[in-house]
Amino acid sequence: MIIRAGRGPPIFQSPLAYINFIAITVKQMDKRRAEHAIHTIALTDSGRVYLTNHARLRDPDGGKRPLTKPEILAVLEYGRIIEGPVEDIKVAGGWKFTMARHYEGHYYRVAGVLVPEFRVLVITGFEDVSFHIPRTRGEVR
Repeated sequence: MIIRAGRGPPIFQSPLAYINFIAITVKQMDKRRAEHAIHTIALTDSGRVYLTNHARLRDPDGGKRPLTKPEILAVLEYGRIIEGPVEDIKVAGGWKFTMARHYEGHYYRVAGVLVPEFRVLVITGFEDVSFHIPRTRGEVR
């Protein structure tokens, strides 16, 4: 049996109830829910989006231009998940994902870990310059 005390985490009366709760929550993450959680965190509170050193200091060799924080936030706000979500073994309750966004002929990708209701940890973000999407005739800039 699960008892909710106000707005805090649930209080469990037995260890078995806790195990059942975790098993149910782990199975409930899908692309739609992960995208919604990522979009919500990025749009409402960008302070909960953290960048690793690798994401900040990415080397542009190999045809991958590093993204700035506003570009990373734009991918998290408007992008779509192309890989995942997959349960992360390094971050408790985390879900690994890769998001992509096509914008004005550019292809941006961001890989990270979503910890639902808490934060998004961005592992890396880059523009794949080898992948070019041509503009269509008559498209408004």
